[in-house]
Amino acid sequence: MLATAAASAEEDCPARFQKYGLFLQAKKSCGREAEYPLMKVMRACAKETPQETAIKLMDEGRREWARGLMRSSLGNMCTEVFAKLPPAADKRQNSRAK
Repeated sequence: MLATAAASAEEDCPARFQKYGLFLQAKKSCGREAEYPLMKVMRACAKETPQETAIKLMDEGRREWARGLMRSSLGNMCTEVFAKLPPAADKRQNSRAK
């Protein structure tokens, strides 16, 4: 079972790097101070993925941002990208404590 979960995480890493690249571009373009909520997962993916491959995947995410921006407006893109992010781990823990 554990091996299956590890294999699944490795398979998800390319998509995660693309989403992270999209997030980084949105953060920069929208001028938002936000932390990526899945950084623990990204660190695990970074250990398994060659740097050159990770950079290419993140660039694909940035290109996805550019394509979306051509079809939409900056405000809409900012709203869309940040709305799709899962809540940060510390925020989820704080909401449970209340």
